[in-house]
Parts: sequence; C-alpha cells; structure tokens
Amino acid sequence: MFTLKEEIFEAIKKEDSLFSEIPLYNFLQILEKILNIKEEDLKEKGKVKFISGKEELIEEVKKGALGVAFPFISPVILKKVSQAKKLMPHKCTYFYPKILTGLILNEISGKNLKYDENLYE
Repeated sequence: MFTLKEEIFEAIKKEDSLFSEIPLYNFLQILEKILNIKEEDLKEKGKVKFISGKEELIEEVKKGALGVAFPFISPVILKKVSQAKKLMPHKCTYFYPKILTGLILNEISGKNLKYDENLYE
C-alpha cells in the first residue's frame, strides 16, 4: 500500500489541494518532482498500462504483472473537481459501469448525489 509522508502530502496539497485527493495524481507528482520521471516517458517505454476492469486488474495483480495499482475515483472527488470547473488529471476519469451519454448531457443540477463509500472498497 502506498501512503504519503505527511510533509510530501502537504507539499502536493499546497500546489493543488483539490487534486491532492486523487492517489494517481499524487503518485505522478512524486515520480515527476522527486524522481524526475515524466508520465510521457513511462508511456513511451511501455511502463504504464491502463486497466479499465476490476477483473483484469485482479488477474494482473495475481500474475505479478503490476508494480502499482490505484483505486477508482470517488464520485465525491469528481463532483468537487467539476464544481471547481477544473479538468481531471489524465487517466483519472474511467467509470464503470459506463455512464450513458444522456446522463452526461442532461442537466442534473440541484439533485443530491448519494455516495456509498462501500462501493469503492
């Protein structure tokens, strides 16, 4: 399990308090700012794999094919980012099951979104 030291988390949070709630963002910040490894370099060398399904993720972990994996983004964080009128960091916006286009294009303002924290464990 990947846990940030408090001083590292505070430095990332100082730069962008909203995105600091996203584990993948924090990891990429550490790679880039501390280890001088850019996300683009990892992609070019085939060191990054985007896995969209829970079953495939579990299978890759069992095979020992992954060095690190990150949880899906909480809808609460997504809501905060959208209310701040910001764009989510790259590869942080995969949703399963897929949200139908009509739900994205239709207005839902004023409706309370319910969050089930057990869904993301």
